[in-house]
Amino acid sequence: MPAKNGAATWITVLACMALLMIGVRVCQAGAQSRAGKLVELAAAKFPNLSRAERAMLAFAQAGNVDRGQYAIAGTSANPQDPSNDPKHSDEWSKDREIRAQLIRWLCEDPQAMQLVGSTGIQVMGARIIGGLNLDLVRAPFGISLAQCSMPGRVSLLGAHLEWVNMAGTKCGEIYGPGLVTGAVFLPNVDSSGWLELDSAKIDGNLYARGAHFRHGAEPIPYMEDLASWKLAVRISYATIRGFVDMTGGFEADGAAQIDNDSIGGDFTLFGSRFINPNDLAFSAASDTIGGEVMLSFEIDGGSHPAQFDGNVWFIDDQIAGGFYGDHAAFNGPSGPPAPGSAPGPGQGLFLMTTSIKGGLWLRGIKLKNGAVLNLGGTSAHAFIDDEAGWPTRGKLLLDGFAYDFLGNPISTEARLRWLGLQDGFNPQPYRQLAKVMAQSGDDAGARQVLIAAEDLRYGQHGRLGRLMGGFLKYSIGYGHRPLRTILWALAIIVLGWIVVKTAARANMMRPTYPENTPPSIERHYESLNPLLYSIDVFFPFVNLHQEHYWWPDSEAAGEWRIFGRSVRFGSLIRYYLWFQIGAGWLLSAIFVAGVTGLIRND
Repeated sequence: MPAKNGAATWITVLACMALLMIGVRVCQAGAQSRAGKLVELAAAKFPNLSRAERAMLAFAQAGNVDRGQYAIAGTSANPQDPSNDPKHSDEWSKDREIRAQLIRWLCEDPQAMQLVGSTGIQVMGARIIGGLNLDLVRAPFGISLAQCSMPGRVSLLGAHLEWVNMAGTKCGEIYGPGLVTGAVFLPNVDSSGWLELDSAKIDGNLYARGAHFRHGAEPIPYMEDLASWKLAVRISYATIRGFVDMTGGFEADGAAQIDNDSIGGDFTLFGSRFINPNDLAFSAASDTIGGEVMLSFEIDGGSHPAQFDGNVWFIDDQIAGGFYGDHAAFNGPSGPPAPGSAPGPGQGLFLMTTSIKGGLWLRGIKLKNGAVLNLGGTSAHAFIDDEAGWPTRGKLLLDGFAYDFLGNPISTEARLRWLGLQDGFNPQPYRQLAKVMAQSGDDAGARQVLIAAEDLRYGQHGRLGRLMGGFLKYSIGYGHRPLRTILWALAIIVLGWIVVKTAARANMMRPTYPENTPPSIERHYESLNPLLYSIDVFFPFVNLHQEHYWWPDSEAAGEWRIFGRSVRFGSLIRYYLWFQIGAGWLLSAIFVAGVTGLIRND
């Protein structure tokens, strides 16, 4: 019995193994049948399939377990191999050609789409014949056309795709308004036209490192009003949940318009170049950016700043992180304005009415050819710059610029030179600087800034304004140094003391009893104290009964010769005392106004 049981066991094992092998063969046959089905369907629609087309179909076939990263149209699977460089696509053989209509058929034919696996359509090193039109297709997979040559237009209007990858491809314009996709990869794309992704919805990232886009020779038909911009990139009203990367040699030959977008991550532009001389080169207006904006980046011991040849606008943006622009280059006008053109604010960096939750870094920026730096209405937590990045005089606009912290240089003299680069006088930048300096503990510097602002304010009103301003400045520091009036009061009182004492010794001070005749029985009269007399005359709210009883005799003997004229001592002393009475009223009023803040404008 034991022998019979052992034999039965081996028979069972061998039967199971046979069934398993039969199952594997059946599955392989099924997969080969399905692969043949996709090729068969395509061949019925597109006769004479090329080798590259068959490779693409085989790769896309669901159940293909032997596929690599791409369907290889050429002779090498290495993207860096020179044989896969689309710049030399005119040397490629016809067996590397793929008809654009075949790709669209895969994305919209119901039978074909059911046979395409989750890896989608992925081809490397092919020449795509005809313009690729994927308008309004809805495919449950993505498309990768890497290192390909597509001289025609790539149209993705309203398409729904899992992803779009055109890494290293040489193509015409990429037109994708309303594109809905998980990610867009355009690294090192060399486009002979422009990129448009208006109203696109991208759940992941827009990666265009090293890409190159160019404006067309003719203006875009429905954008005639923006013809002068020569648009090379337009991404407006788009939602991008990940980051936007236009770094590492990205170049736009024409204007880049990135307006009214929602970007969930960082917006990086370091190492890029935007070229549209004497017009708009880059616009990022009314965007919401969930990360950093990086026009520069320090890596490998060096700086990789962006370069802008033309106007740069960051206007009315909301930036959750910082704005890094160290060493970025902004070129002003390359020549005189066109005849008859209206005067404008100039060219340069216009970072206006933008909220930056982090820091604003503008160290060492290059503002060439008289480029403007306009920070009007922008707010940042910290502002970090240096004198090397300051524009020329008259090219700095700071009205409405607000910040909580100021980096070096923070010396009062340096910052006053910085504010002096503005054209005309705006009080807000001075008040903002004084506020930050006071919060950092530099009260003396804050007062110096506010006084400099008042110098400019009164200097606008001609000689009379400068005269009035000079009086307020040297009397109470425009209200910021009200205690200075005490020194003036002491000086006038001491001078009055000397004058009255000198007059008393010269017997020129007379009792005022002609108006206050004492009774005959009263022999004593109020004695004269020169110091108290000077105090009594100066302060309008003090009565020491000195001025009431004594007054200089204008007819007293003794004369001075002043400018060739004879002046009696008594008259001269009386004139001085009248001056001291007026000065007392004026300085007392100014002191009260300065202490209570009635004169200060901050």
